[in-house]
Amino acid sequence: FEYVWENMIDYVFGENNKERYFPHARWHIAGESEDSTVSSALEPDTITIRNNKVYILDAKYYKYGISRQPWDLPHTDSIQKQITYGEYLHSKNSIIPTKRIKEYDDIYNAFIMPFDCSGAEEKYEFVGIATADWKTSSSNYEKVIGLLLDTRHLIESYARYNLQEIDRVIQKIEAEAKRHKVTE
Repeated sequence: FEYVWENMIDYVFGENNKERYFPHARWHIAGESEDSTVSSALEPDTITIRNNKVYILDAKYYKYGISRQPWDLPHTDSIQKQITYGEYLHSKNSIIPTKRIKEYDDIYNAFIMPFDCSGAEEKYEFVGIATADWKTSSSNYEKVIGLLLDTRHLIESYARYNLQEIDRVIQKIEAEAKRHKVTE
């Protein structure tokens, strides 16, 4: 069901042409006449752009929503990938040569994991914030917001690029990023 979860999150929250947000690497092969060879891209699950801000969402089908155990949360490799996506967009965002302006006002990162809200009114639940020891956490994209999303609610609100749900999730992400300032 993990692939179904990822596809549902992307369908409800995601942009159509997210390929431009994929960071690539290159191999410069010794002795080869080619300058470089492009390696495979890092591909974020979902990119949402709203109000001139970017939200990089990673759908994680982890069982934290049931177990509430910290070992059932995304690990360091997943946290680092999210931060890398944000760094990539930040580097692209610095100044767009043709426009001489920033493309985005801010970049946020979030993990979205399933849970059962058991009929409670709030369909999103804040879990915490993941940071990397080797980062300053001064940028919003260096803080990965952990959210639980009620599975039944996702199914019931399943519509392509659902603006009502997009607004709900970004309000939750921004509120938690603001409320839980992490500096170390």
